[in-house]
Amino acid sequence: MWVKAATTDAESERERAFRRLARAVAAESIVLLENDGVLPIAPCPLALYGAGAATTIKGGTGSGEVNERYSVSIEQGLKQAGFTITTDAWLRDNEIQLVGEKAASYQAIAKRILRFNSDDRINIMATDFQYPPGRAITEGDIRESRTGGSCDTALYVIARQAGECTDRSLDERGYCLSRAELDHLETLTVAYERVIVAINVGGQMDLSALEEIPGINALLFFCQQGSEGGNALADILTGKVTPSGCLSASWPRRYEDLPHAMEYSHLGGPSPDEYYREGIYVGYRYFDSFDVAPRYAFGYGASYTDFAMECLDVSVDGTEITVTVKVANTGGTFSGKKCVQLYASAPNGRLHREFQSLVAFAKTGLLEPGGFEELQLGFDITDLAAYDEKSANFILEAGDYLLRLGENSRTTEVVAMLGLAHAVTTEVCSPVCRLERSLDEIKPPESSASRAVGPPEGIRRLTIDPGAIITETHSYHIPEPALSPEAKQVLDSLDFEDMRRIVIATGIMDTRPHICVPGAAAYTTSHLVERGIPNMALCDGPAGVRVQKTSVKLKNGKVKPVEAMMEFMNHIPWYLQKFILGNPAKGELLHQFATAFPVGTALAQTWNSELIEQVGTAMGVELAEFGGTFLLA
Repeated sequence: MWVKAATTDAESERERAFRRLARAVAAESIVLLENDGVLPIAPCPLALYGAGAATTIKGGTGSGEVNERYSVSIEQGLKQAGFTITTDAWLRDNEIQLVGEKAASYQAIAKRILRFNSDDRINIMATDFQYPPGRAITEGDIRESRTGGSCDTALYVIARQAGECTDRSLDERGYCLSRAELDHLETLTVAYERVIVAINVGGQMDLSALEEIPGINALLFFCQQGSEGGNALADILTGKVTPSGCLSASWPRRYEDLPHAMEYSHLGGPSPDEYYREGIYVGYRYFDSFDVAPRYAFGYGASYTDFAMECLDVSVDGTEITVTVKVANTGGTFSGKKCVQLYASAPNGRLHREFQSLVAFAKTGLLEPGGFEELQLGFDITDLAAYDEKSANFILEAGDYLLRLGENSRTTEVVAMLGLAHAVTTEVCSPVCRLERSLDEIKPPESSASRAVGPPEGIRRLTIDPGAIITETHSYHIPEPALSPEAKQVLDSLDFEDMRRIVIATGIMDTRPHICVPGAAAYTTSHLVERGIPNMALCDGPAGVRVQKTSVKLKNGKVKPVEAMMEFMNHIPWYLQKFILGNPAKGELLHQFATAFPVGTALAQTWNSELIEQVGTAMGVELAEFGGTFLLA
C-alpha cells in the first residue's frame, strides 16, 4: 500500500499560504448589498446575534464538506480584529440549542439507515435540518450587551445550510426569513443605533420582509466562505478591505418573480419530468428581457468608494472585438477594486434573442483615491451566434449588434454598434438529441421597454466582415482511441473479469487500495497493479479536497478513519461506527489537512479570474500532496 499522508500533524507552510489565499478570496467575494454610511466601522463593543454568528456555516454538506484543520467563525474573526463581543450568554445558548437539535435530527437519519431500504441508502446524507435562529432576544440580553460601557452597534447573522441530497425549501426554514428572525431584527433596530445584517447562505433569499423593518443600516451577502470566512468579514467591516464582490445571479424581489417558479422540483407535483419552459431566458436574461425588476441585479455590488468608467476605444480585428475602458476611483477616502462588465445585444430577427448577454468582464487592481486603470475587454463575435433548431446550426443573423458597458446588468449603456451585412453560419451541427415532446417556451413581449430604447446619437459604428467568419463543421464519428503501444498491449491482455473490475471499481469502503488517500470518495480497482494499471483515487472537491484529517494505519495494513468523514456519521449506531472507524492507539496515525475555500457562488462573486485560477492551482497542489488522481469538483 502506498500512502502519502503525513505522519505528523504539524501545520505546514502550504497550509498557512493557502489560508492566506482563502482569506483574500473570501474578502473579495463578499457583496455589500446596502450601506447608509454606517460601514466601515472601527473595532468597538459589538452585540452579535444570529444563527451564523458563533456557528458560522463554511460550506455545503456531503461531498461539499472539507475536513480542514479549523475554521474561523464570524465571532472569532471579529474578536481577532479587535471587536469586543458583548452577547456571550446569548451566543452560548444558541450553541447549546444547535447541538441538541442537530443530534435529534441526525438520530432520525440513523433510524432511517437501519431500515436498510434502497431509498434510505441513496439519500443517506439527506436532512432538512436547519440551524436554529436562537431564542428570543430579551431586555436582559440588551442590558448585558451594554455592561461596562456603551454598545450601540449590532450585527445579526442569518444562516441556512444546504448540501448534497438536500436543498433549501420554499418556507421560513429555507428560502424565506422566519418569524423568529424577524422578531430578532425588530428588537435590534429599536435597541441599537446601528444594525448590520450578514447573510450566511450559499445563495439568494427572499428579503421582502426586511422592507417592513426600518433601522437596518447595512446588508451584506456573506455567503459561505470556507475556513477564513470570519477573518474576511472582519476585514470588510473594518475597511481593511473595501468590498468589491458582485452578485453572480439576479436576486428576485419575490420567489414568484421567477418564470415558472411554482413548477420547480417538488413544487410542480410528483411528476418525474421537468419542463424547462424558460428556454434561454434564465437569470438576468429573463429579468432584462421581460422588464422585471430584480431586487439586486446580476453583477451588482456596492463599495465604500465611487468609480467612474469611460469607454476609450472599440476595435475590430477579424472576428475579435476589443473594448478599452478607463476606470477611475473618484472617491476621496478608500482604495478599491471595480469590475467592468461588457454585454451585447443581438438583432431580434427570426431567432428570439435575450435583451443582452454578458460577453466579457475585467476587474481593476487596487485603485487609490484619484487613481485609474485602463482595462481591455475582448470577445469573439462568433460567441454571439444563436442555435437554430430548424437547421441544427449556430447562426449570426444580419443586423446591428450593440455593445453595452456597465457595472451590472441593469446599468448598461450602449458604447458601440457592430454591423453585419448578411447572416453567417458559424457552426454546422447535427440534431443528435432531438426534443422528444413539444415544449412551449416563454418569449418576451414584442414591445418591451428595454428594446424600445435605441442607441444614442453619435455612437461608434463598426463593421464585421462576414468573410472573416470561418464556419466550423462538427463531425460525430466515434473517435479512434489515442493509445500508446504500451497501453494497447496492456489492454489487449485483459480478460472479461479484468475489464469488469475496471468498470465497477471498488468504492469508498476499500480499506486496502494500492494507492491510498484516506477519505477519498472512491477508488478504481487495485487488482490490476501487477498488470501495469495502478488504481486511481477520486476525491470530492467543490470547495477544497475532501479527505480524512486523521486516520490510522493498522498493523494488518488497513487504513481507517479515526473520526467521522462526514458530520452525519457522528450519529449512526455505535456498532456501525466501530466497523468504519479505527482505534488510533492500534497503529500509525496519518494526517491530511486540506484548505476549505469559499463555495462556488462566492468564488464567482469575486469576478476575478486570476484569483479563481489561484484557488484551482491550490486545490491541485493539495490533491497531489495527498496522492489523489482526480478532483470531483
